[in-house]
Amino acid sequence: GSLDKFIIPPPAKNGGRLLMKEKKNIPTPENRSPLDFAFDKDDGSLWMITMGNLAYMEEDRDTLVQPSSTKGLIGAEYSSMDRDVQGNIWLGTTDKGAFRLAKKGKSKDTLSANHFTTSEGLLSDQINDMAIDPVLGMAWFAHEGGVTRYTRNDLKNAEKFMTSNTPAEVKA
Repeated sequence: GSLDKFIIPPPAKNGGRLLMKEKKNIPTPENRSPLDFAFDKDDGSLWMITMGNLAYMEEDRDTLVQPSSTKGLIGAEYSSMDRDVQGNIWLGTTDKGAFRLAKKGKSKDTLSANHFTTSEGLLSDQINDMAIDPVLGMAWFAHEGGVTRYTRNDLKNAEKFMTSNTPAEVKA
């Protein structure tokens, strides 16, 4: 139950060759095996789940940190995770449906959870895998008996709708 971090300098600095500069072994919470990852491109942190833990690692650190507060997240066995365009972390579980975790402000240590189950339209509370499609604004959940799709406007990436000739000032 650990995470290996490899530091590789840009190939341009090594004549085009990939050379490993350093390898670090980072213990995971409770020394459990990592199951899935999601990269937060906005702040450079890597989110990770084990069967029963959620943690993140900031780009400049060599430790995994568990959020100090996850309001609304009940104990569960995690199966999958992804990140949406809003920066929310989505977790699939083996028997409790899915959770969407939102940061309170910019803090990764204080998260609030929305819970999605069969009552909210999931085919099953057992989620084997999940994926967020930012182009179509959909969350996909794979279950043993089929697939559930949520279509949500807040999952769409609006950047593709912006053009370089958009007026700098908008008046209403």
